[in-house]
Formats: sequence, structure tokens, C-alpha cells
Amino acid sequence: MAKNNVKKSGDVRMNGTWIQRIHPVFAAVTFIVVLATSFGVVGVVLKDQSREIRDLRNQVTQIKSDQKAVDVRENGISYEGKDGKTAMQLLEKKHEVETKDYGDMGKFVISIDGVKATDGENFWAFYVNGQMASEGASTFQTKDGDKIEWKLEAVSNY
Repeated sequence: MAKNNVKKSGDVRMNGTWIQRIHPVFAAVTFIVVLATSFGVVGVVLKDQSREIRDLRNQVTQIKSDQKAVDVRENGISYEGKDGKTAMQLLEKKHEVETKDYGDMGKFVISIDGVKATDGENFWAFYVNGQMASEGASTFQTKDGDKIEWKLEAVSNY
């Protein structure tokens, strides 16, 4: 005699096997798990891409910095003078400058935009209107229209 797969549960009849009865619930749970996992994978991928973009930006920044250093080393720095401002004040306003203070003699420029002068080899020379300055940049009062230049000069030239 054939078995009848119909069971009574209270006064409601349920047909089929247990897998058939839970199939919609299983499908819904599986969908939610797959969806959540997908978002997790997408999040990891986006995080990795974000890290790669940040690394590339850092590389570009470093390349620009290196190029600027080469440009500064080869071409020096120039800017316009301004009434009432020293050459040092104007330089420090527009560039990253490292100096050494020599008291009454004033500050001596050691580095401009990360390009350092090397003791015994070169130094940062300061020019006003094409002529090497006769005083230090921290005391030299510029005038409107002055052309101020900084060049990395070899010590052996002097």
C-alpha cells in the first residue's frame, strides 16, 4: 500500500516533504546571506581600491615634490620685492625655508623647499636685481619692483 505524505497539523494539512515546506524560508535566508556577503566583498574591494588610490596620490605627490626640488636646484627661486618687507620674510612666506641664526649677522639660508646646501660644496646665494646682495636676507629691506633671486652656488666659484 502506498504511503500518503499528507500529515495533519492541527486542522491545517501540509503536503510534501520537509524540504519542500521550508524551501521559501531557505531561499529567503540564502538570498539574505548571499546579499550580505556580496556587500562585504564589495566593501573589501572598494577598501582595496581606496588604498591603491591613496598610494597612487602619495606617489604623484612625491614625484611632484622631487620635480620641484630638481627645478629649485637647477633654476633657483625668484620673487618680487615689497616695500617694508625683508627678502627673508618674503621667502619664508612663499617657500619652506630652513635657516641657521648667526646672531648679529642674521639668518643664513640652509634649505629652500627641501633643497639643502651642502657644507663646503655649495650655498644659497641671494641676489637683488641681478647683483649678489651685500647684506643678509633677514636685514635687506626690499622695495616694490625689486627682483629677488636665490641660487644654489658652488663654493669653489668664490
